[in-house]
Amino acid sequence: MVTIETFLISFPEFSSAGTSMLTAQLALAEVMTSSDSFGDQRDRAVQLLLADTLACSPWGRDARMVSEDQRTSTYATQLWSMRRANAV
Repeated sequence: MVTIETFLISFPEFSSAGTSMLTAQLALAEVMTSSDSFGDQRDRAVQLLLADTLACSPWGRDARMVSEDQRTSTYATQLWSMRRANAV
């Protein structure tokens, strides 16, 4: 299970987001990520979705990490790669 603490260990760039924002966004990411789709990798998928959501919010401009040839965050790119790998 993903907690704010485990998320921040993996993604310390979001440590200034604040507990309230992280708690609310983590709850949404948990609901939006199916264990049927990701199986044992669900926790990583939740973390990537949470990181992408935060990075793409107005608050996350500095953490967005968008490459010049992409119009998405690096977190979303990793999540899409996981989705493709787990597609049946």
